[in-house]
Amino acid sequence: MGPDGFGAIRIGWTLAELNAAVKQNLRPAYEINETCDYITPAILPRGVSLMVESDTIVRIDVDSAGVLTAAGAGVGDDESQVIKLYGDQLTVMPHKYTGPVGHYLVVSFTPDTLARIIFETDGKKVLQYRAGRRPAVEYVEGCA
Repeated sequence: MGPDGFGAIRIGWTLAELNAAVKQNLRPAYEINETCDYITPAILPRGVSLMVESDTIVRIDVDSAGVLTAAGAGVGDDESQVIKLYGDQLTVMPHKYTGPVGHYLVVSFTPDTLARIIFETDGKKVLQYRAGRRPAVEYVEGCA
């Protein structure tokens, strides 16, 4: 998984493109927010969901171990291991709710300055992460 997608699923796809690829008829309920919601295609592993804004995939969220980024990082990894994997691409920031102990490990990519992977940690281990493009990938509360 990377900031551009998960497997064959791409950030920026419309729901029509996603449904054609996964052979499902997924529609967000848009219950919490009238333009943003999450869907989970059956082909995705447990703990992986897609954020949809205005019928376009904008972000991928992972909250379970076993789903790794292209560099090999995932939920449960030591914060220091993720920092080592991404090196100069990564910036450590205090978590909005658990900082200064908890962190966001923000991975940026060049030349695509909008692409990000953001790991949330408790200061020691990765608790969850998300990938996509700004601004959606930076939404702390998801669609809320």
